[in-house]
Amino acid sequence: MSGVFRGQEGPGVPVATKVGDFGAHHWSRRWIAAVEERAGRSAKTNGRAAARARWVLDVQIGWRRVLAHVQGSQPDPFEVVLSFDPPNPVDVPRIEAEVQRVGLPAALSGNVSEELAARLVPPLEEGSALSCTCPDQPGPCMHIVAAVAVLVERLDKNPQDLFRLRGYPPRATESAAGGRRRGAGRIGSSDVMGFWLADPALPAPPTPQGTVSDLLDGASARALADAVAGGNTLATLAILADLEDLYVALGEGGLDGEGGAGNGFEAREGRAY
Repeated sequence: MSGVFRGQEGPGVPVATKVGDFGAHHWSRRWIAAVEERAGRSAKTNGRAAARARWVLDVQIGWRRVLAHVQGSQPDPFEVVLSFDPPNPVDVPRIEAEVQRVGLPAALSGNVSEELAARLVPPLEEGSALSCTCPDQPGPCMHIVAAVAVLVERLDKNPQDLFRLRGYPPRATESAAGGRRRGAGRIGSSDVMGFWLADPALPAPPTPQGTVSDLLDGASARALADAVAGGNTLATLAILADLEDLYVALGEGGLDGEGGAGNGFEAREGRAY
């Protein structure tokens, strides 16, 4: 391992796992263990040390893709890219059943069971591509192990990120193409699919009409604006005095039965203030 990691703390993401294995759940421990097994003993040890020394600068979860930057022995950080295939069509019915059991909003807010998470965790045997720009390739290298360690802690706290990590449910274009290619015609037919793929029907934004004084819907507001714009100080003070009288009248029990408050305003005008 590069000496840069020994006895120095980097500027990157802190981790909670200071000793031992990463992963707070069975599914997360099993996944990072599979990565570390493929990486080998040296990359495993060095990768864990790099993660704990905060040399993983960032980990970004995208659609079926993870991008991370890990500081190493060179001036510029190395770029780690993890790419994953969507779930196997064989697993889709069980995934949908589990999501529908807890409810989609609950699943999206983090109510992801161990069984569901285990089916969403990407398998490494096939459908996964782990790469790094460091010269220690083919990996997994220590930088990949370090990035996965930080990723696992994030997934432990936010298991709903597994949906985006696996690209599930598929987007509209992926669903149509995948259904024809894999024979998974049932994808897109469930309520879960419909929720994800539907475009929200939002109303058109309102178009403002008139000026600000028109929106206030008050003759006094328009008169005040005209007085101020014309520099008529006496008229401005008179209108402000009327408004003050109205304010006091409303605070003492509202307008009288005739709709007036001693200032000539009608009840309709008074409600705008």
